[in-house]
Amino acid sequence: MGTWWGRGRRRWPALLAGQLLLVAGLRVAVLQPERCPAPDAGATDAAVGAAVRWFADNQQPDGRWRYRYDATAERDLGGYNEVRHAGVLLSLEQAAAAGFADAAPVADAGWAHLEALLRDAGDGSLAVTDGSDRFDTGAAALAAAAWVDRLARRPDAGADRLLRVGRFLAGQVVGDGAVAAYRDRESFAPGPERSRFSTGETAWALQRLADRFPGAGFAEPADRTLRYVATRRDAVERWFPAIADHWAAYALAAADEGGEPDGDVAHGDDVQRYRQTLAGRFAIQVRWESQRRPGRAWSDLTRARPATGAAIGTLGEGLGRLAAVAPPGPWRDGLRRQQACVAGLLVQRQSDPGAPAPVAGAWLADGVTQMDDQQHALSALLAYREVVAAGERR
Repeated sequence: MGTWWGRGRRRWPALLAGQLLLVAGLRVAVLQPERCPAPDAGATDAAVGAAVRWFADNQQPDGRWRYRYDATAERDLGGYNEVRHAGVLLSLEQAAAAGFADAAPVADAGWAHLEALLRDAGDGSLAVTDGSDRFDTGAAALAAAAWVDRLARRPDAGADRLLRVGRFLAGQVVGDGAVAAYRDRESFAPGPERSRFSTGETAWALQRLADRFPGAGFAEPADRTLRYVATRRDAVERWFPAIADHWAAYALAAADEGGEPDGDVAHGDDVQRYRQTLAGRFAIQVRWESQRRPGRAWSDLTRARPATGAAIGTLGEGLGRLAAVAPPGPWRDGLRRQQACVAGLLVQRQSDPGAPAPVAGAWLADGVTQMDDQQHALSALLAYREVVAAGERR
């Protein structure tokens, strides 16, 4: 007994020191503080306005936007992506719908470019081509989702062509709800490949089309795709890392708001569990990002460098859509807090609106900005703006 007690007394300081070192290590390397103060209405509106101006200042005569720019070298890096072009149209239509009138003419010029890329997809439907041998499903899906907002702003904007794009998307849904990433331009057959994001994009676009055109045949493939995303995609397609799919969050919200014909898919137990899974994926990434300190060596070492504006923005979009249809209570409050954190990060990291045109109002990562950084950041800030407005009304 005495020997054991004596040894214990001698070991106790070493054990305590070890515990203190462990706690200190966890605190410094793992449990770092989060810093993302929620912006007020004025700061949010200013950031949205600066992002819209970025698209106005960086639009080319053919309706496209500056794609990628290195601010450090002051050099345009070129390239283009039609899927992201359609995504920018979506964010600008969202801005116009929120009352930012300057977004409308910029969107209209962008629509002229996209409509010039529409081609018959073999069955009377329309799809987007970028000159390759494929019709890209994601480009058509985002164009369709944006087109619904465009029709609300401009009823003369071609509902008949939107219906034909919708028929292309419905034809890309195969089997139990999986979505073909492309259609071959020669054989007009859906390809075997899957995409990380075009499935969620298609689920949402079809939900929007089903609500805009009741009875036009979009509800069934919309429900089938949403059920596949929520119950089978992770197991079947095995993406790594797992997809924090903000487009799926848009689809879930649209299904909640619109309703389904076959027993309310959006409120099934499997779909509800998927909502929680998505929320968890978003939350982990928000917490990690909020602990980063741009330009600080220790943060770069333990947290890596800050994410792009596009990556942060998608988190805000996903959280915003989940929260928009969540019932009042702790679940929604938690989503709103994380959404506010994302908005705070975006406002903090946006470039000075007084900077030169390629940089003003942009989000940079390692000195580089890409047009989808502004796209997703703009959509996330607009979603948060709805929260601020609702709080002011209350």
